[in-house]
Parts: sequence; structure tokens; C-alpha cells
Amino acid sequence: MDSHGKVTFTREASLLKVETFGPFNEEGAIKAFKEYVQHIAYYTKPFATLEIWDEATLASPQVFKLVEEMWLKIATSNCFAIALVVTNQVQYGVAKKHLPACAKVFFDQQEACHWLKTKKPQ
Repeated sequence: MDSHGKVTFTREASLLKVETFGPFNEEGAIKAFKEYVQHIAYYTKPFATLEIWDEATLASPQVFKLVEEMWLKIATSNCFAIALVVTNQVQYGVAKKHLPACAKVFFDQQEACHWLKTKKPQ
């Protein structure tokens, strides 16, 4: 089966910015997970993640189990905070259910960035 869903990464000093596009199937989530792991390996010091979903980003319950595993991997890999920016209530509800304790969901990117600035490495 073809991979569905796309992820782009931008690495800054202590921030990994991640943008997602489209709905994800299992193959797309596995591909994104592998890319995520490559990018978090870049950080040798604590970092934060800003993840921004477009309006079509979503996945099946089975795929969200992979996404949850991915977020746990990030949270245990020197990442001290994950801010997730979503565009609708469905994304908000699903994401909130699966995020680790160091993460928070937002509708506004500026609010998410402000929250990240208040977080400190543990």
C-alpha cells in the first residue's frame, strides 16, 4: 500500500518544528516515525517540539497507537516539551487523548510558542 501523509521538519537551536499534511495511514505513520527519530538524534541537549497539523491531518485508531508511541519516544529522547497546534475539535480531542505529560494541544501557534518559552528542561 502507498504511504499517505507528509511531514516536514525544521531544526532550530533548541526547537524541532514539525508540520504535517494530509491524513496518515499506517505506512505514512511509520515513515514519519523514522524521519522523526532521525531528526531528534540531532539534538544532544534538551529541546522542544512544535508540531503543526493542517486541517486534513488525522489517522485511524490503529495508526494513532503508532503516533502515541512516537510521541513517547520523543518525550524520552531529551525533548522537554511538545506543543501541538491543531485546526479543529476532532484533532484536539484525539490528540489530547494520546499526548504524553510533557505535551499540550493548542489552536493558536503563537500561544503554543509562548507556552514552549515558559517550559524548562527537566
